[in-house]
Amino acid sequence: PFVKRQVFDRIMVCWGQKMSPAAFYRTYRIISYIMLKTYMTFQFQSGNDKQLPTLLFEFFSEVMKTKGGSEDALFYTLKPPGGIAIQPLEDLIMEDLHTPVVCYFGDEDWMDSAGAQRIAALGNKGFKLKQISKSGHQITMHNPNELTQDMLAEAICFKDSERRVHTAQQQQRNDARKISYENYIC
Repeated sequence: PFVKRQVFDRIMVCWGQKMSPAAFYRTYRIISYIMLKTYMTFQFQSGNDKQLPTLLFEFFSEVMKTKGGSEDALFYTLKPPGGIAIQPLEDLIMEDLHTPVVCYFGDEDWMDSAGAQRIAALGNKGFKLKQISKSGHQITMHNPNELTQDMLAEAICFKDSERRVHTAQQQQRNDARKISYENYIC
């Protein structure tokens, strides 16, 4: 417990200093190595692929070693020390939704879905909230099949509705041209 508390305190200090998780990994290699290895093993050991935790650990280790990319964007969207959103996505979606949004979360997800549930309860037709079974926060890794199938179904549904809207708009334009032409002839 003492060591865990010291590590947690160090993480919070670094977060307060706007040190990204990748920068923390590069600065505190031994602690980070142990934390990442433990996390990958704990999260992904129960699957059929026994090599998955090791492969994911190697992948994320290499990603964390590379400086740059989106790691600095963290502090434009989340404010230290608690990682609370500067402008929650809920507020942005409720302000002005022009693009269809499908929000996915796992049935065992640790993240609070109350904001997404509030948006869904408002009945906004451009917003859908969907739960993926047998998955935690990393739904792409815990249940990729269900997620992919649903995303494909949503994309097809969106494309079909887009096609219907386009066809209706085209018909309106054709009708307007026909009316104009008939008025011209008369």
